Order: sequence, then structure tokens, then C-alpha cells
Amino acid sequence: MNPLLFLLFAFAWLNDTIADSCNKGQDYACYYQLLNFARYLVVYCLMLKAYRSLKDIQKDFPNDDSCLDYLEAVRWRNGIRSPFTNSVAVTRVNERLYLCKETKKRFSVTTNTIFAGTKSGLTNRFKIIWLLAVDPTLSTLRIAERTGLNQKTVWNFKQKLDMAKNANRTQTGVNNASH
Repeated sequence: MNPLLFLLFAFAWLNDTIADSCNKGQDYACYYQLLNFARYLVVYCLMLKAYRSLKDIQKDFPNDDSCLDYLEAVRWRNGIRSPFTNSVAVTRVNERLYLCKETKKRFSVTTNTIFAGTKSGLTNRFKIIWLLAVDPTLSTLRIAERTGLNQKTVWNFKQKLDMAKNANRTQTGVNNASH
């Protein structure tokens, strides 16, 4: 089976399984950690398949709004849901900000994701993900040179990616030695 199709099927299964657990009143934090990782995986795989160079990424994602549009399409393809309760009871505050009616907390498409708190721009995060998808052994120094970011920024984001992957392995019982 095509690895991309396998990951998309795995994502759909994981999303349904997590949603079932969430509906049974189980831990929301676990739900969002796993769902965030599954979404990250889909974004990662789609970017690897569709883009052949960093220039392709820059062309399709020239600014943060284009990145936000893409993330909204991936994360909310079945409608906007609160990242706090998984409820559809939300109100639009402005173009990119929403309010959960149950918790009264504000959120955006990046809330509770690896993109939360991004100060150097989503376009740069997309570039980092693509570079790591193409070559997972690429050093943070080399990525910094290719993206124009400082190494500490790249290192911090790479740590977020690694934590998301490791959280998924811990939650699902996958042993690092088997990969």
C-alpha cells in the first residue's frame, strides 16, 4: 500500500478512536495530543508528496494567511470545533479568532498545536517541516541557514515536533526501538 494512503487511513482511524474516547469522558489532554500529532503527520506527508523544493513551499505559502488557510482546511475539514471541549458550539470573534461557548475561551486554528505561539511566522514553520520531511537528519544549523532563521528558533520548533512524535509513541505504546 502507498505509505501516504496508509497514513491517511491511519489518521482517519486514529481520529475516530480518539473521538470515541473523548465522548466517553476520557482525558481531553490525551485526545488533543494524539489528534495534534495525527494532524501534524498528515501535514508532514502532504507537504513531502506535493512539494519538490523550498521554492514550491514559498510559492504556495507566501504569507501566514495562506498557511492559516491551509491549516484550517486540514484541521477543520468537518467544521470548526473547540480545542477545549471538541464542541461545535463556537462563535466567530473575528476573521481568525473563535470563542468556545462552553468554556468562554478564545482559540484559533493553531491553539493546542505545534504551531501555537509561533513568533517567527507560519511560513517559516512550514519550511522547517518540509526540510525535515525531505531529510530528517538535517541539522538545525543547516535549516537555519536555508530558512534565514536563527538556530535557536529552529531548534525550539524541532523540539516541539519531536515532543509531538514522542507523545504519540508514549500514548500508543509504540517503542522507539522498533522504529
